[in-house]
Amino acid sequence: MEEVWDRLKLNEENMPIAINLGEEFLSKAKRSLVGEIIVDRTIGKEVARRTMEKIWRVGKPLVFHEFRANCFIITFVNPGDTNRVLRGKPWLFDNHSFILRMFDGITQPNKINFEEEEFWVQLHNLPLACMNKIVRELIGSSVGKVVDVDVIEDGIIWESYLRVHVFCDLKKAVAIGRTVNL
Repeated sequence: MEEVWDRLKLNEENMPIAINLGEEFLSKAKRSLVGEIIVDRTIGKEVARRTMEKIWRVGKPLVFHEFRANCFIITFVNPGDTNRVLRGKPWLFDNHSFILRMFDGITQPNKINFEEEEFWVQLHNLPLACMNKIVRELIGSSVGKVVDVDVIEDGIIWESYLRVHVFCDLKKAVAIGRTVNL
């Protein structure tokens, strides 16, 4: 086996190429997001840019680069705006999901996953005995992967509903209700 391994040497044509991305690119990447509008029709980048500038309330103009239909690299002037918009998701464009991801510049565009998103889900009409962290996590996990739960220190909430933060698969239909057996 060692003999075979020794014969497997890379020639100059197969050697990896080292690329320095540079400070300018890295600075721009920190101020950029990648997004896809989940809709059956094509949305022009200028329409998307103008609409989202108003919704996101950014002070300086955004730059939208379209890399495939309804998929954009969005560059902000201010990194604070980038972080604020990412923290504020999920976003809608004309009542269609606008899925956003951090831009890393290394992932190939066709490998970026826009099929999952985080949502806060409200759980209504639960018996008072179910208004706690354990039930919230149980029911939330039936919707998606639980990211966070909205609780106070003792884990009990006396509200009209519970909130749970879940990571959902957008390819699956969301059930409108669940039956809870005590």
